[in-house]
Amino acid sequence: MKKEGQPTRNPRIALSLLVAYRNRPNDLSRLLKWYQEHQSEASHKIEVVVIEASPKPTVCRQSLSRAGFRYYHLALAGNFHKTAALNFGLAHARGEFVTPYDVDLIPLNGVLTRHIEAARTSRSLLVAGYRLMSLRSNVDPTRKFAPTDVQTAPEDNEISLRNQLIHGERLGMVPFFQKTRLKRIGGWDEDFIGWGCEDSDTIERYLKRDLLLVRSPDLVYLHYPHFLEGEWHEADLISRNRRLYHSRKRQRDQR
Repeated sequence: MKKEGQPTRNPRIALSLLVAYRNRPNDLSRLLKWYQEHQSEASHKIEVVVIEASPKPTVCRQSLSRAGFRYYHLALAGNFHKTAALNFGLAHARGEFVTPYDVDLIPLNGVLTRHIEAARTSRSLLVAGYRLMSLRSNVDPTRKFAPTDVQTAPEDNEISLRNQLIHGERLGMVPFFQKTRLKRIGGWDEDFIGWGCEDSDTIERYLKRDLLLVRSPDLVYLHYPHFLEGEWHEADLISRNRRLYHSRKRQRDQR
């Protein structure tokens, strides 16, 4: 029994959403609005950690803090270094589980609670979900979609599925990593810069040979359309990341 005058202990944080961020104010505002409206519905405590990797801060730390977000600025110019931002967030995360969380995602229908519970009861698995690609920026995630509102994601097309099933490439939207295990493998490989393959590389190093990746169609996240950030989606960076990933994968497979 808590004695009078003793401080109330904060409930254990189940999940840290690590948001690597640069120059996406509309997406950040949407995520902020969703969190403010729905955080009370979650059965487990969740924190959102925003890591802005940019030359100078562009968002107001105080406004994010008042909304319940934790904000850090990582002074990085040039190409967007997503993996460096995620590792910075990992070092400051307080959750039992952590996941890289794109700023343009909104969970559907209480997904985060179900996702946490599945991860906690499946320690031999890495539990991930799916994303639906919204074709319009104003699709309401709380209502039933029309067929013209959404489409399946690129990772679920025929070529990608073949690579996953035949060549062992591992993809999964919002994988819930156990923080301690993710730290033991060194987090994200910062040789990956920009976008492409850093997620598959991390999942495969995390799984090793004793865990399985499981994707559930009951865990769906809505991905909103946005402009392509030039310092993130440059073709030479994507090609470089793919070459690096396949080189590292060959080395792992030969062990």
